[in-house]
Amino acid sequence: MTHLRRVLFGILAGILILSAPPVLAQDADDGVEGEVTAGPQYRADDRPGGSAKFEEFRDVPGGFVAERFIFSYRLKEGYALDLKAWDVTQKDQRFSLAFGKQDRFRAYFTWAENPRGWTDRAKMLYADQGDGVFTLDDGLQSAVQAAAASADVLAPIGEWDPLTKGALIKSAIFTGANDVFVGFQRRTGAAGVRFTPTRSFTVDVRAERELRAGTTPQSLGMYFSLAPSEVVAPVDFKTDTLTVGAELDRKNWNLGARLSASDFETGFNSLTWDNQLYLTDTAATATSANPARGRL
Repeated sequence: MTHLRRVLFGILAGILILSAPPVLAQDADDGVEGEVTAGPQYRADDRPGGSAKFEEFRDVPGGFVAERFIFSYRLKEGYALDLKAWDVTQKDQRFSLAFGKQDRFRAYFTWAENPRGWTDRAKMLYADQGDGVFTLDDGLQSAVQAAAASADVLAPIGEWDPLTKGALIKSAIFTGANDVFVGFQRRTGAAGVRFTPTRSFTVDVRAERELRAGTTPQSLGMYFSLAPSEVVAPVDFKTDTLTVGAELDRKNWNLGARLSASDFETGFNSLTWDNQLYLTDTAATATSANPARGRL
C-alpha cells in the first residue's frame, strides 16, 4: 500500500504581465503571461513491493516536483506562442509548443512519455545473453533431462516428488532465480504545421514517432514437450507516421483529401531460448520432437 503526501504551491505568472519588449509596450493586447505549479512531495507510507500498481502508468517521485508550467506570448498583430509542460523531469512528462498567426498558419511540437510497470517483484531463471537469446545453466538442464518425469514415491500432496523434473526446476527457481525489471518506457513526439493561405483552402502536415524500450512478459512454449515457460523479453519498437491533408471549403460544399503512411521497426526479429527439459536434442518421432532450443 502506498500513500502520497504533496505540498504544492502555485505561482501565477500572470502577475508577470510585464508587456512584451519595450518597442511593443504601448500595445495593450501584447504581453506575457503564465503559470507555474511546483513544490515538494513525499511518500508517507511505501511498503516494500507494494507500489507496482500505484506507479503502473506514471512516475511518482519524492522530492521537489514541477507539475505544471504554462507560458504564453501574444502580439497585437495576431502572432502567438504557447509553451506548456506537465510533470517536468518525470517519466510521464509532457511538453507542448505551438506558435503561429491567427487564421493564417500554426506550427506545433508535442512530446509525451508514459511508463508501463508490469510488476516490481519479478524473477527469472533464464539468463539474458542479449540479442533476444535466453539460456539456462547446463548443469540444471542436464539434471532435468536425466530425471524422471513423475514418481509415486510419496503420497499425493499436490507437489512434485523429489528429484523429478518439476521438483528440480522448482528448486532452481527458489534458489537461483534473479530479480529482473519488467516494464518499458513509451516516448511519443510529433510535429506539424497547418497553413491557410486563403479563407477557403487549408493544408496540414503532421509527422509522429513513437518509441518503446524496455521489457515485457513473453510466454515461450516448448510445446514439443508440453513445458511452457516465460521470460522477460526485450522491447525495442519504433513507429513513424506521416500524414498530409488538404481541404477546400465553399459555401455549400467541402472537398478534402488525406494521405497517411506508417513504418514499424523492431530491434529484435526473433527470440531464442533454452528448453528447460533438454540440454541436448533427442531424436524426433512421427508425433514429437525434443530440441534443446526453441525460436520464436
